[in-house]
Parts: sequence; structure tokens; C-alpha cells
Amino acid sequence: MAQKKGCIPWNKGIPQMEETKRKMSEANKGKRFSINTEFKKNMIPWNKGIPMLEMSKQKMRKKIMGRTPWNKNGKHSKEARIKMSISHKGNIFSKETKNKISESNKGIKSYLWKGGITPLILHIRQSFKSRQWRSDIFTRDNFTCQDCGQVGGRLNVHHIKSFSSIIQFYEITTFEEALECDELWNINNGITLCIECHKKTDNYCKK
Repeated sequence: MAQKKGCIPWNKGIPQMEETKRKMSEANKGKRFSINTEFKKNMIPWNKGIPMLEMSKQKMRKKIMGRTPWNKNGKHSKEARIKMSISHKGNIFSKETKNKISESNKGIKSYLWKGGITPLILHIRQSFKSRQWRSDIFTRDNFTCQDCGQVGGRLNVHHIKSFSSIIQFYEITTFEEALECDELWNINNGITLCIECHKKTDNYCKK
């Protein structure tokens, strides 16, 4: 017998038994929609190009506005923020739980683990000495690409002898050793290039 609109199902609020859930899952395994109703890739929807009725738009708008806690400015309303604040109270992790989460994400346990080697080159590139080296070369070259002549804009300092090859040649393994390497900070080994000209170089790499 078809269920009528507004009728409350007899089993509403009664949780399904695990056995029933398992049977329903097994019964639906491998089932597919019929060839007439299944949507396939590159298939054009039946309603494409058909404008939506204004009545339908109003119904959808009313339904969405009724459930979404946003105001006209695209931000949560004050009432919604209060409700969210109350709902999150009491869910603050204890110090013990925070420590467990922290420990579970350290070292080899972390999804960011890359063998335990700190990216030394990245550390060197972000140092004050590296920034000063680039600044000196920009000033010397008058903020002009030495290949195409572009003045200003997005400029890079290109290593004529690659950064990594200097690190390998001098067998630099620590940040302190890098700071003491004169060739690494020789401004004659740097040249100002725009991004496009920099990409054309043999040892270009994204930083």
C-alpha cells in the first residue's frame, strides 16, 4: 500500500536491527540502475536548457533559507553563532588528549614523514643571509631582467652555478656550514631574471 503524504511511518524512531541492515546490504550489492534511468558520462541531462519555473525557485530559496544560518552579508547570523558556540562548549580536548594527539603525529607516525631529513636547502633559502644576497643582486642589476630587459614586476635571482651543486660540492650538511660558505653567497654567481626567462634556464626549479 502506497504511503500518503503527511503519514508517519509505523517504524519511525525504531532503530533497525544489525541483522536487518546486513540483509539489506547484501541484497543491494552489485545492483545497478536500469539502462533507462542510469546516468552515464557525457550524457546530457533531460532538463538541460529548460528554465526553472519561478515557483520552483521560490520553493528552493525558502527551503534553503530556512535551514542555512547565513545572513545577507554571507556570514553566520548572531543567533547562529551563539548556537554554534553553545554546541562546541564542553568539547574542548583535555591536556592529556592533546598530548596524545601531538605524540601520534610526531616523527614516523606523521603522514608528513619524509625519512627524517630536514630540507636544508629550504632552510638556507629562507634565511636572512639568503634574502640579503638576493637584495644585493637586485640592486646591482637595477631590478632589471638581464635577459629580456623587463624592469620591475615579478623577478627572480638565478644561480649561475646551481644552489644544490654548491651544497653537494662543499658537502654542506648543516645550516652553520652553509652560512660560512663564501661561494654560496658570491653575488657574481647570481643574476636577475624575470620569471619567464628564469624558466628557460637549465637548472630552474620551483622554490
